[in-house]
Amino acid sequence: MKRVVVAGCGLAGLKTAIELHKLLKNKVEVLGIDRSETFNFAPFIHRVAATTIKANKTTFFLSDFFRKRGYEFFKGEAAGIKLKDKKLITN
Repeated sequence: MKRVVVAGCGLAGLKTAIELHKLLKNKVEVLGIDRSETFNFAPFIHRVAATTIKANKTTFFLSDFFRKRGYEFFKGEAAGIKLKDKKLITN
């Protein structure tokens, strides 16, 4: 089975994982990698401060996000790519 690595789990990375899940559900393995264990939806931070929305609605664990889709998550940072070997180097 092919493996896709989503390096960087911000909005674009999460959208990529969602689309891969919709289009290729059980046809690829997906691994998300990010330096943080959590995702914070920054556009709503002012609403948390104003108490119009609870913090748990804007922040979630990336491992939970990926696990719900049958994917894996690794906390780390991409440091480089070995294209010839199809390897992602992390630190």
